[in-house]
Amino acid sequence: MQNSKTDVKCRILKVAAEVFAEHGFRHGTVREICKRAEVNVASINYYFGDKEKLYIDVVNYWKDVAFEKYPFDCAKDQSKPPEERLRAWIRSILFMMIYEKESPWFGKLITREAAVEPTRVLDDLVEESIFPAINLLFSIVKQLLGKEFSEESVHLYSASIVGQCVYFYSCRHIVARLFHYEKYDIEDIEKITEHITHFSLNAIKLASNEKGKGE
Repeated sequence: MQNSKTDVKCRILKVAAEVFAEHGFRHGTVREICKRAEVNVASINYYFGDKEKLYIDVVNYWKDVAFEKYPFDCAKDQSKPPEERLRAWIRSILFMMIYEKESPWFGKLITREAAVEPTRVLDDLVEESIFPAINLLFSIVKQLLGKEFSEESVHLYSASIVGQCVYFYSCRHIVARLFHYEKYDIEDIEKITEHITHFSLNAIKLASNEKGKGE
């Protein structure tokens, strides 16, 4: 019986992610979720309490899947060169966002929260997951730029790196038409990781050199 309950709950979490990713929290209905999951409408109250609690559980479930599969362990390792740590950070983010075979819903849910339909879940995501990840990026970029650069510069360079990563998800339909990435496989993501890393490191190196000349 326990396994059966667990299976039903997992099925609801997977189907609900699909519905919320397509329609958002406000327009994604419990009825549609239950229809796709082939469960009774009362199952939502039984397993989750209500629609809002279901949504919170869905976002947290897929966030945990993404962070467990693609942790920032290498990026956090201060014994490694900052260039290697930056590459590891970029790789983790890209796999979380666009590798749909392993992390199919986190990118869709977080993008909708960040750019389309924010809910109170976004505050929790920022505090618990996004802020620590971005702070880690700040520390890597700061080490690469050097002490001469202001916090504002560190944040702007970091934002440029994040923007390159997010582009491959948020503009994926344009990317598919222009660059023929229909669905990102592992090889595609590794190539994109190398490109963003190389591009960003060159920009940082150029900025550091110009700063040095200016002094």
